[in-house]
Parts: sequence; C-alpha cells; structure tokens
Amino acid sequence: MTDNYTLEIEQLMAGLNRTIAEGHAVQSRDAAYAVYLKLMALREQSGISAEAERLLEQNCQKAWLLYEAFHLELQHELEWANSRSYEDV
Repeated sequence: MTDNYTLEIEQLMAGLNRTIAEGHAVQSRDAAYAVYLKLMALREQSGISAEAERLLEQNCQKAWLLYEAFHLELQHELEWANSRSYEDV
C-alpha cells in the first residue's frame, strides 16, 4: 500500500522531472533545491513508513545531486562567458 508520504515524494520528483525536461538550467537548479528542501522537511515529520523513509532518503540524495550538477553547469557557463573577451564577440 502506498502511503501519503510516498505519494507526496513521488509527486515532488515527478514535478522536478518535468521542470528538468524543459531544459532550462537555472529553473532546474532552483527546482531541485526546492524539492530537496521539501523532502528534508518531510524527514522531520513523524509517522513515516519504512518504505517512505527509504524513498525519502534516495530522493533527497537525488535532488541534492541534481542541484549540485545544475549549479556546476551554470557556474562553468558563467566562467566561460567571463573568460571571453569583448573582441571575440
């Protein structure tokens, strides 16, 4: 049986996947961080089943890794843009 926590986790991750599919790094980074924060808030609630706890742990890690990946991608793009001289444009 799927509990409410599991459904909420699945809905959060589905929304994140939709945002990522749109292909915008800034929005994807921000969405990953927002989902991570929401998942962390769920971890502090009581009454979570063992199944939901496992799913929560996995998806917290996934959301954080996605946040870091998009953050690094944006950082590299900014560094590349800053390294270009105005003469190259």
